[in-house]
Amino acid sequence: MKKILLYFILLLVLSFITSIHTEEKLKYKTGQDLIVFQSTRTQNLDIFTMHSDGSWIRNITRTKLVLESDYSLNANGWRLTYWSNMNNKDNIVVSDLEGKTVKIVTKGIAFDGSPVWSPKTDLIAFVSNRDGNHEIYLMRPSGYAIKRVTNNDFVDNNPVWSPNGKFIAFNSNRNGYKNIFIIEVENNNNIRRITNQYGNDTAYKWSADSKSLVYVSTRDGNKEIYITKIDGSKTTRLTSNYVDDITPVFSPNGKKICYSSRNKETMDIYIMDINGKNKKRLTKSRGDDYFPVYSPDGKKIVFVSTRDGNKEIYIMDSDGKNQTNLSNHPADDNYPIWNRLKARED
Repeated sequence: MKKILLYFILLLVLSFITSIHTEEKLKYKTGQDLIVFQSTRTQNLDIFTMHSDGSWIRNITRTKLVLESDYSLNANGWRLTYWSNMNNKDNIVVSDLEGKTVKIVTKGIAFDGSPVWSPKTDLIAFVSNRDGNHEIYLMRPSGYAIKRVTNNDFVDNNPVWSPNGKFIAFNSNRNGYKNIFIIEVENNNNIRRITNQYGNDTAYKWSADSKSLVYVSTRDGNKEIYITKIDGSKTTRLTSNYVDDITPVFSPNGKKICYSSRNKETMDIYIMDINGKNKKRLTKSRGDDYFPVYSPDGKKIVFVSTRDGNKEIYIMDSDGKNQTNLSNHPADDNYPIWNRLKARED
């Protein structure tokens, strides 16, 4: 009888261990939707991930007294690169999604930051002042094959890859203002100027077809939203307010632009057609709502809100319904990225 009882106890223990292991394996899987975000909940600045329903929040970076930010995911979503001041140096780090395999890929001889992974190839664009001023560089995730792609006496920064992986948009102050340029990666890294205005053009985002950029400009006095075709054929002002309009982003189908606009004391989220018509307010809270990010299918929008007294990650339907706090923590949670995991290449 005792042997039978011990046998059943052993079976229960094995079943429990197996269920934990199976559950752990199922935390990340192909096709799953994750939200990657930045948080101060560890008294540092760390990078976290959670499921798109707010469950299973995990700290990816887990380093004490170290700041990590400016993160970007590789094409399949299983690896990320980010800036870190580990060892009191400005370095770029490459890590797996679980934070188990971490490698510092730059040497800390200068400022290296703002890394962005190509959505199509195994290239990382980043900013470095290793040659005297801030320039755009390319490298492999191993840290090898580093190549400087801009070369001038001005500040070049904030690289953003196009969805097709053929272009990198960046800011440069070559005329005294922050204008937008692009690097033609497949054309010997040829550089073309996209905007040339007496005002700062920032916060640029690509359309899904890689043919247009939506961005914020101060060329007419305050922050307004513009759209420009990268072939130079057309630039359109989309907003015209006495208040600031910021953080624009294209919907995945390219038909809408979601953005933030100030209303008296607070910032709210709006959508509009890509020609600037049919503006609709999606949020109306007692705090600021900003930094909207679409889900890949365009059905959901995650954003940052201060309606609860601190910065939290919220989610809502693309029409503004069902607004829900995902991060729900007294610390500040910020800068969400939607990450739908694709087939993993091991």
